[in-house]
Formats: sequence, C-alpha cells, structure tokens
Amino acid sequence: MSAAFTPSKPMLIPRRFGRLRPLFLPVVFGLILLMLCPSVPGPLHAVPGKASTVGSASHVTGSDLVTEARNSLHTPLAHAGPARPPGNGSTAPSWYPAAGFGSSTSNPAPRRDMQMTYDAADGYVLMFGGAGAVLYNETWVFQNDSWREIFPAVSPLPTGGGEMVYDAHDGYVVLFGGQVNGAVVSNQTWEFLGGNWTQLFPSVSPPARQLAGLTYDAVDGFVLLFGGNDNENISYSDTWSFAGGSWTNRTSSVGTGPSPRSTSMTYDATDGYVLLFGGAPTVGAAFGDTWKFDRGNWSVVNPTSSPYARWPAPMAYDAADGYVLLFGSIGVQGANGYQNDTWEYRGGAWSEVFGAYTPSGRWVSAMTYDPAIRAVVLYGGYLQPNDLGDTWTFSAGNWTAWEPAAGATPPARSDPAMAFDAADGYVLLFGGQGASGLLNDTWSYAGGTWTPLSLGHSPTPRSGSAMVYDSTDHYLLLFGGSGASGPLNDSWRFSNGSWQVIPPAGGVSPPARANASIADDARDGYVVLYGGLAGGDLPDTWSYAAGAWHRLTPSSAPSARSGAAMAYDPVTGRVILFGGMMSTSTSPPNFSQFSETWAFTNGHWSLLNVSGAPSPRDGAGLAYLPTARALILYGGNIGPPGSPGTDTWAFNGTNWTNLFPSVDPGPASYFGFGWEATSGAIALFGSSVPGAGLPITWQFSYGTSNNSSGYPAAPLRVTTSVLRASGGPPELVVLTAVITGGTLPYTLQWIFGDGTQGSARPDAAVSHTYPGAGRFTAVLIVQDGSGQRAQTSTPIQVAPPAGPGSPNGPLGGEVAGLLAVLGAALVGGAVATTYLYHRYRLRELERREGETLVRELRKSQEGAPGPP
Repeated sequence: MSAAFTPSKPMLIPRRFGRLRPLFLPVVFGLILLMLCPSVPGPLHAVPGKASTVGSASHVTGSDLVTEARNSLHTPLAHAGPARPPGNGSTAPSWYPAAGFGSSTSNPAPRRDMQMTYDAADGYVLMFGGAGAVLYNETWVFQNDSWREIFPAVSPLPTGGGEMVYDAHDGYVVLFGGQVNGAVVSNQTWEFLGGNWTQLFPSVSPPARQLAGLTYDAVDGFVLLFGGNDNENISYSDTWSFAGGSWTNRTSSVGTGPSPRSTSMTYDATDGYVLLFGGAPTVGAAFGDTWKFDRGNWSVVNPTSSPYARWPAPMAYDAADGYVLLFGSIGVQGANGYQNDTWEYRGGAWSEVFGAYTPSGRWVSAMTYDPAIRAVVLYGGYLQPNDLGDTWTFSAGNWTAWEPAAGATPPARSDPAMAFDAADGYVLLFGGQGASGLLNDTWSYAGGTWTPLSLGHSPTPRSGSAMVYDSTDHYLLLFGGSGASGPLNDSWRFSNGSWQVIPPAGGVSPPARANASIADDARDGYVVLYGGLAGGDLPDTWSYAAGAWHRLTPSSAPSARSGAAMAYDPVTGRVILFGGMMSTSTSPPNFSQFSETWAFTNGHWSLLNVSGAPSPRDGAGLAYLPTARALILYGGNIGPPGSPGTDTWAFNGTNWTNLFPSVDPGPASYFGFGWEATSGAIALFGSSVPGAGLPITWQFSYGTSNNSSGYPAAPLRVTTSVLRASGGPPELVVLTAVITGGTLPYTLQWIFGDGTQGSARPDAAVSHTYPGAGRFTAVLIVQDGSGQRAQTSTPIQVAPPAGPGSPNGPLGGEVAGLLAVLGAALVGGAVATTYLYHRYRLRELERREGETLVRELRKSQEGAPGPP
C-alpha cells in the first residue's frame, strides 16, 4: 500500500443497473408429436439463412440437483442461482469470507474517492479502492443488508478517483483510470465479473485521467465517458464510448459539449438520456450547468432552478422513485463549502428534496442504486479533517442511516450439523459445541445471510450429529450425535421450517453414536450412514428410506472409524468416503488415521485405487461443487487432535488434486460444510480448533460451467432433425440439433446447401426457406470449448411444383403438425441441459402463382414453461 492519497478534485461514479441475465433449468425432456387441428391464423415470416430461437427454458429450483442425481443422470446440474458468488466466474479456486465479522470489521474502513456501482451480472453493489489511511485496492460487496470484503486472485493497483460502471452491453463492470499508487494517473481498463478482476487491453484507450464522468447509455448501448483531468493540471472535454471491449473517440461527432472539467454523470431512465451536472476544471470556479447526451449528441439543458455550482457530486438514477438523485459535494454555499443538500431531476427540471434526516456534508463520496433493496446507497466521502465510513440509503424521498442486520451470524461453535435443504432452498445449521456448552439452535443460510429460526420443538442439545438432505423423502434427516448424557440414536426430520421426531419403524435404529458419516445415495434411492464413535469406533453400514432404517451387510467395507468425510458424487453416481480415524487404545490415548478413498454404490463398498490422495485425517469437510464438477475437501485433523490442516482438495472421480487457493479459512476441523444454492458456493462455518471457531462464514468457489475439474469429457456428437413444410418451392424447413458430450460452450454453424449459411445458439432451432426446387444438403458443424469439432449432414429434397389435387399441389390439403421444436440435450462437459420448446402448428399452405406461402403458424404453449 502507498501513502495516503489526497485528490485535487472530487469524483463521481455514475451507475446504472441492468437486467439480471436469465438462467436456465436443466431437465431431460424432448418430444416430437404430429397431429391435426384447426388454428387461429398467425403469420410467420421466415427469413432465408437466418436463425431464429423458438425455445424457452424454466428456472432452476433448489431440489433439481438431487432430483437429477436420483434419476441416475451421470452429469450434474449446474445450479444457476439469482446471484453468482465472488470467484464463481473463474476456474481459480477461491475461498472468501462471506458473513459474520462482528461490528468492528463488518464495514469498509473510512475512505473517499472510491468507485461504486451496482453489478447486475453478479447481483450486488460493488465497491473498489479509494483513499483513506492508505490507498486501497480492496473489493467490497454490499448485499443482503451487509458489507463483506471479497478476495479476487488478481486486482487492479490501489486506486482513487477512477470511474466504474456496469456495462449492460458486455455484461460486466468496467473500471477505468484513476490515480494508482498515490500519484500516477492511469488509463487502464479492467473488467469485473463473477468475483474476479481481469485487465483488458483495448487497441485504443482514452488518455490517462481521473474524476471523469462515466455511465452506461442505455439508448445508444454503450458506456459513455466524458472529461476528467490528469495530474498535470489539464482537464479534458473529450467524449468516448466503450462497447465490445473497445474504446471509440466520439468527440468529433457529438456536437459542442461541456467545457473541460471533472464532472458527474448518470443515465436518466425516465427522460431517456445521459445527464451531466456541474463539476470543475483543474483551475477555475466550479460549474452549475446541466447537460444531456441524447442519441449521440450533447446539448445544454436550461432548467428554471438548479443545484448550486459545485465540484463533482455523486449522482444515481433512483429507479424506485423515478428520478435522478444528486447529493452534496463541495460548492460555493454552506460551512466550509461542504454541501449536504439533496436534489432530484426529472422531466428536464431540478427540485430540492427536504427530508427529515440527511447525511452530513461531504465530497468525493460514492453512490449507486441497489435494486435488491429498491434504494440508493451512499457510502463514505471526506468531511474535513476526516474520511467517512458511514452508509446511508435513500428511498421515497428520505435518507436512512444504515445499520447492519442484528444477529446476522450464529454464535461460534464446533462440530455442528450442516447441510443444504433442497426443499426449503437454504443451508441449515443445527447445534454443536458452543463456548457455554452444547447447543440446539437452528439457523438458515442463503446468499451470505444467516437467519435464526425460532422453533417450538427441536432436537435436544448435541454435537457431532449426522445430517443430510434425503432426496427420496424430500427432507433433511438428522441422526444421533453426542448429547449431555452421551451418544444418541434418535432420528429427526426438518421440512417446511420445522423439526419432527421420527419414531423408529419396527423399533429398528442404528446404535447410538457421534461423528458418523452420512450421505444421500441418490442413485440407489436411500440415505447411507457409516461408522461413528460410541465408546469405540463402529464399522457398520445403514440405509434409510421412507422413515425406516435397515442394516446393510456388504461383503467388504471400510474398517471401523469415525470422523470420515463422506458425500455423494452425482457425476459417477457413487457415495465417496475419505479418511477418518480409529482409536486403538484409550490409556494411553492412541489412534490411527486413514487416507483411503472408498466408493459405495448398489449396496457395496469398494476401495478405490486413486493417485495423489490427501494425507490421513479426520474431521474434514467434503461436499460436491457443481461448477467444478468435483467433490471438494477441506482441512481436518492431520495427526493428533488440535492439529488441523488448511489444504483444499478436489476429487474428480479418479484422482485427488491439491488446489492451493491463495486465501483459506485457516486451520479447521469438525466444522459445518455444505453446498449452498443461492450463491452456488460451498459454505464453511465453525471449527473445533481453539480460536478458529469464530462466527465467520467462509465460502468456496471453483470453476465455471466448463469442464474444469478434470472429468474426461464424453466425445462430441451431434444429430439433426428436420420439420418440412411440403408443397414445393419456396419451401420452409425448420432444423434442430441434439448435441452431446464435449465441453461447453458449443458454437454452431449451419450451411444450408444453397449458398447460404447461418449460426444459432445450441438451444435454438433455425428456419430456412429454399426458394427453388432441387436436392440440397444441410450441414451442421459444432465446435466445443476445447476445440473439438463434429458435424452432420441432412439431405433435403425440394420437389418441383405438382399439378392440382396432388399432395404438393395448390389444393393438396392442409399440412398440419404439432411440434415440440427442440429437445436439445447438451450433455457433457459441465452440465446436462435440455431445452423444452414451444410447440408450433403449421396449418395451411396455399399456392399462388407458383409460390408456396406459409400463411399461418400458430404457437401452442400448452405444457411449455414460460420465461424464467
């Protein structure tokens, strides 16, 4: 870090939130039906050589992963939650604190000149850099009413006075310029997506600067940059656009714009143009003028009233209230020039907003609109002689001082039960050993937020319980643990937010135990329980289904042990068990630890011959991570109790790989560990290590939808099908593809055989019109993410015109078909995906002067899902 940075001018970070990109549900489904029925006319305009998407997809639910596994698909579903977690957009393994720092460290340090915008792709407010005690290059997220720092593997240099905005055209946050390392003005361009920073290297860039105006222009479809100043007392008045990763100088084509200055700018969605207000040159008085950038041109606005002239003030479009909001900065009015006035702009007019409360005067603060809370968020700034670290929200004409959510983290503990509840859509945490004794509190966790559940009836206080989601019975199953009087053998179900005891069917139940291993065997349709500790280590295997326990007696099995890590791997359809320990004597204490990897399937255990296994251990965490298509293992006692590791491993069904993330949660064993659907990451909470069981939640992300885990991809294969509107030329043909294997993403090229070609998404059908008679060969070429190619050919015969009364003639009758146009199962690489498409009915083909016209195409949507 460099020395403290004092900007020569204030800055604005305009922001604009965009649409959350739709996410798709994997479900294997595909039908082709033919039937006759009348229809209401609806025209179809088929464009030769053009691809048209005719499909729809529905949204993932929390139970889709286990449902898919139970149906014995060998490729896991990649969950698409409402917001991607930090780190989830990259193949780099990444641990990051998610929640629960306590009041002293739950907020960013006081600062000024930071960059802040709403990141619509990742679903949170993003803040980077700024100047305070030092110049920062920290990345912070404001989400679910709390701040949390994230730790990308790569970050821009410490920066103050840069510009940052969400680029809705390219689907990521753009950061440009600013002072780096305390003195040098930069013209670097960075992209932020999925928790990771990536430097971009466009062939042309604006000159280095700070304190420019930057916003996304929704009408023109690009990021707009204006003005700013360098550190040689030169102010700019140039206009640049950014789209598709490239900068374009538009100064010569946008008319006469504002004078050189640092300034404030945002997109005004109500009035439909970019709004600029005030600012200041490096030398001279501040401005109080208002400008708009509308459809490629600058023009001055002359409102009847206006805010006082001031240095750049933070502005943001308040989508809930429907106007642009401006707050504070330094101007010619007020004590020491620090302003705390609030203004709204709409319909070409400024008006001051007078609320009951308002933040203190300040400058170089940051402000953006957060659609999740339907409010504008303001953070920090400078009020002589102090940097500020307060957070405010503005909604319905009023400012509110932000307070962190109370009770946002469970108390510290070790050996809790934790698992993802697919039916209720959150991770559940129960019990454990706390500072004051055994616990029986119940908490839910989703998207970085803990919520205490007040339940009238719960299991008794305990630690070391075994808990897993039962995908056959659709509830969380909890068994045993260590209670106040010793090991327990009671069974409980958690569903719809409540606990219920499960009486043992026929009086049969596994013997009491703690630290048993449990997993949902989705292929075989039951829960598997193995081993545990009750005076000694146990070697037995049990199954649970439909409320009943059954003792299994496989011919071979792991030796007696407790504290083994166990989880279901939906890629291979096996339950995987790793490690554990066995006590060999109690006086003196002696034990053995294991590094074996066992698989359980079809009621049988088998010892796997794997390479690169982790060292022997017990009390580690193991969970399946869909984005990596691998089981992730962390920590555990490596050697005597109280000597846990900090290593992170991935198991791809064949081999173990040490991932070496740059940050980790620290030494930990016997903690809560489980995949969480909202963030798409694995969550870790608690530990048996003294001092490490702090109320801090960590999350782990690794991989994208690509095949990044080492699973061998199936060979890339493609087949096509065709729906023809027979009747002679011109003839409409609808072509669909089914692609399997390979590695995502797929790229499709259609060559229609008549000199035209086109492209389409893998989930789209293409329509093409052959204008004349003849024999054609339609070729589809598919390339996957690894460069593997496959192709297929489809012959198409377009018959010449026929005489009256023939099937191809002008009176040949109605050609009808009800088509589920595409069931394209994209299987392999990382995700089993099937797209269910709208069904279409071709009703009538009519011949007129030698041409076949498709007159009617009726879309039937019965049974098809709507848009997500």
